[in-house]
Amino acid sequence: MLVVGGGHSAATVIRELTRLSGSQVTWAVRKSANEPYDRIKDDPLPERDSLLIEANSLAKSTRLRFCPNAIVDAVERTNGEILVILNVGGTREIVQVDLLTSHGFAGFRSPS
Repeated sequence: MLVVGGGHSAATVIRELTRLSGSQVTWAVRKSANEPYDRIKDDPLPERDSLLIEANSLAKSTRLRFCPNAIVDAVERTNGEILVILNVGGTREIVQVDLLTSHGFAGFRSPS
């Protein structure tokens, strides 16, 4: 399984997928950091804070493969397989997936 994105929806999906036994999950995010999320100081939403803590912990764990500094270069269908071609820190990687879906979207924000 491949999750692409660093929003709260991605964190929720990652948390739930890693709870499934035997799931091999790759998590690709654009952010170049060892932790995908910066916590919000004095966050008034304790469940959000808990989600971010858990997602940051999962990114460091062996329960999934965390890929910071990643972008999707292409999605291809070859011999009935769906292949996602990632650029992870300048290295091309291919991940085979069974399903494509989208959960939340904030759009690309160009660095200022």
